Amino acid sequence: MANSQIDVLIVGGGFSGTMLAVHLLRRTMQARSFPPRKVYGEYLESLLKRRGGDRFHWIQDEALSLQRRKGELEHLAVQCKDGCELLARAVVLATGNFPPATPKIPGLESGNSLYVQFAWAENALDKLPQDGSVLKTEGSKAA
Repeated sequence: MANSQIDVLIVGGGFSGTMLAVHLLRRTMQARSFPPRKVYGEYLESLLKRRGGDRFHWIQDEALSLQRRKGELEHLAVQCKDGCELLARAVVLATGNFPPATPKIPGLESGNSLYVQFAWAENALDKLPQDGSVLKTEGSKAA
């Protein structure tokens, strides 16, 4: 794959990158329901296998830089951590969601045990009491 022309290079293999690849391979988008989170990765992989065949190649590496290259045809070059360079007519940066900023609400500092800044962090639920409530508003019973 190194130094070969690629039509669309997607940097990022999470939901956004995977679903874009599925959409591009399928050329039409249909509403689908998703399986539970624990089998989510397997579900996404199965979509790519069914639709991609030999037109899709999974490259597990790290993209270090992106540059525009001019020559006979203008293209984009992604330099990979392993030293190879990938050339494409289009590059999509689908690097996933970054943790949100801490809202400026008194009492919800990131160190507060009642506030979880990023719900998908490995230790997101560690500080929550086993018998505590998930949602409680003034004058309501704990959910």
